[in-house]
Amino acid sequence: QAEDGIRDLVRSRGLGDVYKRQHLRSFVVGRLEDAEDRHHYISSTEFYPIQPNPFNSMITLTFSLNKSEEITLSVYNLIGQRVATIHQGNYAAGVHTIRWDITQTGLSLPAGVYIFTLRIQNRILQQKGLFIK
Repeated sequence: QAEDGIRDLVRSRGLGDVYKRQHLRSFVVGRLEDAEDRHHYISSTEFYPIQPNPFNSMITLTFSLNKSEEITLSVYNLIGQRVATIHQGNYAAGVHTIRWDITQTGLSLPAGVYIFTLRIQNRILQQKGLFIK
């Protein structure tokens, strides 16, 4: 019942398609336009747990922004070396999902633990992920 109300509110406000997701406090909303009017729906900036974890070749990274920001999403190995910059750019306020296919990068990563880092101005948010082959 509460989920239907949220879904109706999101659709009536033109916030995009709503997808139910585990570990995401109910919903993922697509990239937002017109952030000035809608930023109040997101109260904080968060980097949600990566999905799936452990992962093999495809990983989904989801984050929320409470205002329009420039972000850099990178992955590091356990000795602190940057393995890849997954995405960099400006994002409107809202919840955003990036799917990263390791097989399309040309990287030959060994199995192990990797740190996914979301850099937003002077803030750094991190999630760990276990890569298995």
